[in-house]
Amino acid sequence: MISTGFFERLYLGNSLANWAASLGTAVIIYLLIALLLKVAGSRLERFSKSTRNSFDDRVADLLKVRTRRVLMAGLSLYGGSTVLVLPVTIG
Repeated sequence: MISTGFFERLYLGNSLANWAASLGTAVIIYLLIALLLKVAGSRLERFSKSTRNSFDDRVADLLKVRTRRVLMAGLSLYGGSTVLVLPVTIG
């Protein structure tokens, strides 16, 4: 069993509980972005089938296929890092 003192240990100025909250926040943000892009891409693809222009087809492809997971991970890690108290400079 893990004692409560375990979560109060400091790593880089933040408790382990804060690091866990940061990780959880990052995972939730990543999943929300993925869900949002999937829903938006599907709806735009459905809409683009009813129009004649190709612009909305390209935007739907961009939302569905070309969104990089690295960008999504970067945004979610930034969001998760807002939970932490990070120093302005290193060293």
